[in-house]
Amino acid sequence: MSTSSFSALPLAVQRIVTTGLEGEIDQIRGRIRTEEQASAPDREAIAAWQNDIKRVDELLGSFQVSTGAHRR
Repeated sequence: MSTSSFSALPLAVQRIVTTGLEGEIDQIRGRIRTEEQASAPDREAIAAWQNDIKRVDELLGSFQVSTGAHRR
């Protein structure tokens, strides 16, 4: 979805989307913390999850910039 399409959505829908993306980042961080505490952490999985966080954060940032919202 382009950022201009996103900004055309009703504010309630924009909030649902951004809250969902923020929740996804929190869930991934939790997986990383859990994996890091394992006796033999899977470094490949951790790296992949960190990349997922980066991509979700970039998407969230582009949506928030297009609407003038501030990031948390």
